[in-house]
Amino acid sequence: PAGEAPLEGAVSVDLEFYLPRPKTVKRKLPEVRPDLDKLVRAVLDALQPRLLRDDAQVVVVFAMKRYGLEAFPAGMRISMWEIDVLHGELAEQGSRGEAR
Repeated sequence: PAGEAPLEGAVSVDLEFYLPRPKTVKRKLPEVRPDLDKLVRAVLDALQPRLLRDDAQVVVVFAMKRYGLEAFPAGMRISMWEIDVLHGELAEQGSRGEAR
């Protein structure tokens, strides 16, 4: 949200990329460019400095790309949380919410 300071601690990021489905494609998943790692890198870079102090804070990433739905044909969804290590396990500290 506007006016909030960037996250300071370790962060987990979930990213879903929705690509437009070409009319003639029969495959279920978008095994085409853009490469998933390049999409992730671009988003993490764009989150700095407003939402993240530094992308080195990201210690967990879940990312996927798929074809969009009829109601949501293209775009992305981002969820991010500050996390902490508690007794050798990751513990959520709170969510910054989701963005579309």
